[in-house]
Amino acid sequence: MRRHYRGKADIVELGCAFGSLSVPILKALNEMKRNTSKLHTYDLFQYHESFGNVLSNSKFNGKINYGDCFKFIFQYYTKEFNDLLIVNKIDLSEGKIFDGSIELLIIDAMKSESIANKIVKSFYPRVKKGALIFHQDFCHYHEPWIHIIQYKYKDHFTPICHIEDTSTYLFRCKKEVGEQEIKESNIMDLSNEFIVKAFEHSLSLVEEQPGNQNILACKIFCFMLKHEFRIAAKIIRKILEYSEHIEDGNLSFVIKIANSIQGREKEIIEHYRKNKINLIDDLEFITSITYSNTK
Repeated sequence: MRRHYRGKADIVELGCAFGSLSVPILKALNEMKRNTSKLHTYDLFQYHESFGNVLSNSKFNGKINYGDCFKFIFQYYTKEFNDLLIVNKIDLSEGKIFDGSIELLIIDAMKSESIANKIVKSFYPRVKKGALIFHQDFCHYHEPWIHIIQYKYKDHFTPICHIEDTSTYLFRCKKEVGEQEIKESNIMDLSNEFIVKAFEHSLSLVEEQPGNQNILACKIFCFMLKHEFRIAAKIIRKILEYSEHIEDGNLSFVIKIANSIQGREKEIIEHYRKNKINLIDDLEFITSITYSNTK
């Protein structure tokens, strides 16, 4: 913030959750006396079991149930900076929702391909030349569309660095994205060759572990999402040939998923054909088959 933010446009944070990143941003804004600059935060603010025990050491432990709105918790932690903050409780899958200019875009909300496409459509054309984009799930197995999107718009964004000990990668906008250039991505419709190139590009950006290994896990997960189970299995076999031991983490979990769905590939493909629901991206399905097979 202090080194790069100039206050020429706003800051947008997608997926602010409880404000763990919002608060230091707001503190920096306050110290920099950027009174005309605002932090626009977006979140559905719906408490989900995937949050785990994140509130266990807070005053809110045990005071909120799954499905409840937790906007009041975010507001509690950010109340000191209300004049610098615009809070949006919104489903990011809803159309165009931002008309300003962006100097810093923080993305921790591309949890599905449909939402990722909406974010690109709504926010990427608002990112100004020289602006920074923080992709907080770049080194995580579950968001392959991030790699597809960043490869697709690679002529617009310069890779800067992987932030150590996080899943975040930082990009700088070198050429603004025109609204006419935005086209939705659908992994099912992409060629295998394009996917391979996209992940080769991402893997070349992150050499350190576990970041690089997590991107490799994401590549496997992407081919499973595309129902290219043989390609996913081939990648796993190659990894196991050269690795005596795989640490617990993204890669081991994706391999566990691949092992768990063996023999159910036709069921998964047929379910998608009939219902247009991809079971590989269904958290309840994956959790049930993965953990039932480890008991």
